[in-house]
Amino acid sequence: MGAVLGVTGESAKLTLSKIVNGRGRVTPEIALRLSVALGSSAESWLGHQATYDLWTIEQHKDALRVVPLFTPDWDTARGRLTSPAI
Repeated sequence: MGAVLGVTGESAKLTLSKIVNGRGRVTPEIALRLSVALGSSAESWLGHQATYDLWTIEQHKDALRVVPLFTPDWDTARGRLTSPAI
């Protein structure tokens, strides 16, 4: 696969192995190489990477300890969520 993507050498093989095994990231350069080799868009490869990154961090979002700036309130009279004035 490395030769098809125009990457050679041990470091290139290691990079591809890491990506395939979920330990490496699809960079813009690798995304472009994949798009040329496979006929897909680089944006789709980067989108897959971003989706994976977001999924990964969402598994630990409670550990982020982020405090909401405001808590939405339910307006019973209007039947919708409202937020307090800032």
